[in-house]
Amino acid sequence: MEINLYINKSDFNYKNKDIELITSTNVIFNENNNIINPIIKLNYNSNYLNCNYIYIPLFNSYYFVNDKNIELGKTITLFCEKDVLSSLDFSNCSCTIVRNETSITNVIDTKLPISQNEKDLLVIDFNPEITYPFVDNDYNYFLGVI
Repeated sequence: MEINLYINKSDFNYKNKDIELITSTNVIFNENNNIINPIIKLNYNSNYLNCNYIYIPLFNSYYFVNDKNIELGKTITLFCEKDVLSSLDFSNCSCTIVRNETSITNVIDTKLPISQNEKDLLVIDFNPEITYPFVDNDYNYFLGVI
């Protein structure tokens, strides 16, 4: 199976990442592997040391390289995690996305896309007096899909 090894220069939360191809190579997955968190063992090559992102065409998925285990002169093992945001295709998605970009305010912003069918558009006010257990103190993200 072919994989592409990259250097990712973008933050993890960007959809269209700035990536630079290092190389393409063939690998054999062992039967205990999975497509969400694959572990990929390669013959050692110093070019692989800078790799922090891969693409597996067979799965049509991108992966972050979270860790590497190096046995000098022999193998390099990449411990990967699926980049769900970049792996999903939103091109045919028809939805309204409502978001709050900072933790400074509890008001949902007004950057709503134009709705072609106004009767289906529902905006619910964000109540700052309610404690939301899933809200982080540094960053608040609200995603509403209608």
